[in-house]
Amino acid sequence: MTSATHSDSTGRLPTISELTLRMMQSSPTSLDVLEDLSEVEPHETYGAVRIDPRSAWSDAIEALRAFGLPLHVRHLTAPPEWNRLVSLAEARATWLPMAAGNYPQRVGDLDALLHAASLSELRPLHPPHESGMAVATPIRNWVAQAMASESLPNLLLAAGVLRRLEAFTETERVLTFAQSLLDAAGSVAWANEKAALLWHRGRWEEAAHEWNKLPDSPVVHFNRGMSALFLGQTELARLWLARAGADLPESSSWHHLARLYLSLAEIRA
Repeated sequence: MTSATHSDSTGRLPTISELTLRMMQSSPTSLDVLEDLSEVEPHETYGAVRIDPRSAWSDAIEALRAFGLPLHVRHLTAPPEWNRLVSLAEARATWLPMAAGNYPQRVGDLDALLHAASLSELRPLHPPHESGMAVATPIRNWVAQAMASESLPNLLLAAGVLRRLEAFTETERVLTFAQSLLDAAGSVAWANEKAALLWHRGRWEEAAHEWNKLPDSPVVHFNRGMSALFLGQTELARLWLARAGADLPESSSWHHLARLYLSLAEIRA
């Protein structure tokens, strides 16, 4: 990393908890996050932080934007249950791929990230079961509208929201339907979503293999680094996360999550 960690007026370095709170409470353009976790003492935990659903939705479509898909934001409406999904207590995560429907604010389990002997231990021992959460009728109607639109961004977002609900069979169905609409840029974005589905299903190594096959891009660099970090491949994680941090703009919450993951890799190197 190139710049120094910011301290407060007393010269004290902020704790990891303070930095994460700052990241989650700030707008994407004013984030000021950790540069070097190795200089910070992780002796505090943070309380509940309310995530702004609008910011979360903006971050949830960023992967598609980064792949260069033609996004018409006025048509990319959040599903009716989005506010509830964002507010769910179980939304906290440790590992999170950059994919449609995901947003960095979900990464909030600091105790787990800081105290795990190995980050690979944070992967669930058993893959999540199908339909971990019920798919409400308004969301089903929203997905049906996305399929009727035959718009690739709409379909990938619909798949991402279904994946968030652990409705994996329905996610697969939407992604299969979207295959007929693929062009060059869309093919890579679609393949990234397929890999993200594998990752969320607990098929970690398969997902990492798929990301390694994709052409280089900021999203792919992030996901290679994230997957390597939680598969215990620290040196690879450092390589790809450093590239992702350099590729993604500083105004992006994903940029700051890449830096957080990179710092965790540096500690374990």
